[in-house]
Amino acid sequence: MGNSILIRKARPIDVSEVVDINNAEFKWLGGEPETRDFFHEYLNTDFFWVAEDSNRIIGAMLVLPENAKNYGSSNFDWFKNRAKEYPKFLYVDRIVVKPDRQGKGIGSSLYKKLFEYYPTRPICCEIAIKPEVNGGSIRFHEHLGFEAVGERTYTVNDKEKTVRYFCKRPF
Repeated sequence: MGNSILIRKARPIDVSEVVDINNAEFKWLGGEPETRDFFHEYLNTDFFWVAEDSNRIIGAMLVLPENAKNYGSSNFDWFKNRAKEYPKFLYVDRIVVKPDRQGKGIGSSLYKKLFEYYPTRPICCEIAIKPEVNGGSIRFHEHLGFEAVGERTYTVNDKEKTVRYFCKRPF
């Protein structure tokens, strides 16, 4: 690892590396692998950041506000339909770190930036637990103060999937 990790807003030039990192972790995400178009759509938001080390993208975080339009995620909708419990929530659509850089503080650095920018908003996400439990992600999020708040089972590409919903409420 270089001297320091830079957390910054994503730029168009970053998208190819973000797609590669994202799709390396695809088994946890379900659906279809993402394309450059998906990530380009979110470049103008305040909520798409990358972690950079020695001019290489090593992680990314895409977060959506509760009022995001045209976002077709039933997991996002799970929180949106509970607006009284999670007012003005931020939904972590994905946080991905290069496999060889996991466990080295990259994901924590991305979340730290999010917590600093939005200290008064609930931060919500979902983690796959079926067909395979993403135990590393569950432990990581619990370590950061996230708590399980629900579960849902649904079908993706003719396969049953269960996710557990997590939220970190403001202090």
